[in-house]
Amino acid sequence: NTIRKQLVDQVMNRLQSLPKIDSLVPLFINAETGQLWLGTLTMGAGSDTYYEYLLKQRIQSGEKEKKFRDWFLASMAGVQRHLLRHSQPSQLMFIGEEMESR
Repeated sequence: NTIRKQLVDQVMNRLQSLPKIDSLVPLFINAETGQLWLGTLTMGAGSDTYYEYLLKQRIQSGEKEKKFRDWFLASMAGVQRHLLRHSQPSQLMFIGEEMESR
């Protein structure tokens, strides 16, 4: 439905306009100000939903809205830079989390 799409687009555009760390959306958003709290960067505990919706919106748009693909790829590059880890001593790759002090 067009109204729902417009509302979702407003939310996603607002999220994109906020300062992020390498396109990563932190775990918390201040409900009073709408600002991102640049604390925990993670792909778990609900944060993954944002990235899932980027993919879903791309698919639901018939893959016409390039911005969702671009936003997703930019955030996955951020995951590689900030959250990709290797276990010791076996060097198994996993996605961890990062605490930011900004």
